[in-house]
Amino acid sequence: MKNQVRSFAIILLLLLSCSCRHDNHDGLSDVKVIAGYDNEPKANGDGLGAEIVRTVKLETTADNLLRTVNKVAVVEDSIIVVADNAIVQSYGMDGHYRCQFGSKGNGGDEYITMSGFYVNDNDEVIIIDSYRNALMRYDINGNYVGKDELDHAVLNNVRNGVAYNNSSVFLSKELTTLDAPAYVVYDIESSAVLSEIPSPLQSADVPYLIGQNPMCRRDGHILALLPFSQYIYDCDGSQVYKFETDKALATEQQLQGVTNMGLSFEMYSNGGFTGFTDIFETDSHLFCMFLNAEYTVVDKEQLVCQRYSYTSGLKLTDGINPLVNIVGCHGDQIIGNLFYNSMYVRSEIIEELMKRWNCETDDNANPVLIFYRI
Repeated sequence: MKNQVRSFAIILLLLLSCSCRHDNHDGLSDVKVIAGYDNEPKANGDGLGAEIVRTVKLETTADNLLRTVNKVAVVEDSIIVVADNAIVQSYGMDGHYRCQFGSKGNGGDEYITMSGFYVNDNDEVIIIDSYRNALMRYDINGNYVGKDELDHAVLNNVRNGVAYNNSSVFLSKELTTLDAPAYVVYDIESSAVLSEIPSPLQSADVPYLIGQNPMCRRDGHILALLPFSQYIYDCDGSQVYKFETDKALATEQQLQGVTNMGLSFEMYSNGGFTGFTDIFETDSHLFCMFLNAEYTVVDKEQLVCQRYSYTSGLKLTDGINPLVNIVGCHGDQIIGNLFYNSMYVRSEIIEELMKRWNCETDDNANPVLIFYRI
């Protein structure tokens, strides 16, 4: 296993070093080139053919009021969500509230700082407590199972994680300097860092967040993003996707002086290649998001993509289902998060969508999850 990870790390380091110079990678046999990125973005959902599989109105009680949902994972018939208020909860597929995983506090089964969560291969819900340098483990019913203590440096600046295999976790970090890693593969059993993926940029002031969900795991492999890169990195080393584009790429000088989100807005405003902040994968498609501005849908078989604007030109035309606030995926479905006061969609549009999808709620209630199939 360690030899495989070392081999992967060498390949990825080579790709990253080339990426900063914008060299041509097409000579590498594992690169899959995705066409169509430079086409004009369409209005949200136009021609996408998104089907509404189900809507799940999350039950609201006095004890489980959520704010914006940032991440959703589906485990059998349970929907696991985390919101801005750093609380991880479980709901049934009918939306009924089931349980909460841990709580903030100093107790042995509590966490102090919730830096993300993931579900491991044993269907345990893992809460990342970066303050205590621990992975807090709970079963699917919310019962505390135990914790794995990690070295402080491993969880420093961690913002999310996914299971790498039965004994390892793949962690994403806020980016600070070129010396600090963007991702870390950590083996829990041996308490060892197996590999690190370096950051391609240096933040000039505050830590830089790639995105809420900059990586995803499917069928045993992980896809990961790096800021302003035209590549999607497969962290098992078997595939690398490249978006074909003639748009201007970020220069080394720009990447070494990033100030918060300034470069993202500059590249977007000037028509440059922005890269992506979040990624999700279904049976047939990749969904790559750029902030709350647009998303790109990739047909994995045809290796073509289409960009869509979240709000520009959005029309509630019969037969068109716009995607809203994508926060997860499951099988052949992508999961959106519909709620009032959304940054993505105007309130009057939200009200109309709720009526259309028979999931009306109000601004004092928990969000509605929308399961789409493309």
